[in-house]
Amino acid sequence: MEGKFGAHTMRSHGFAVARTHVYDWIILLLLVLIDIVLNMIYPFFCFVGEDMMFDLKYPLKSNTVPVSLL
Repeated sequence: MEGKFGAHTMRSHGFAVARTHVYDWIILLLLVLIDIVLNMIYPFFCFVGEDMMFDLKYPLKSNTVPVSLL
């Protein structure tokens, strides 16, 4: 394998390449840890009363752009 042109092995230069990408692996591991922590956190639920439902269903206010101008 080492006699072929372009054959890359860990023995030839793999460890040097791996050392140059140490920060990439650290960032990848941090992102995986953040994902695990965010999936374990209990989500926030907001109470919505009956009188608040109308505002959430129809959020248009008087200062919005009318449909005719769109």
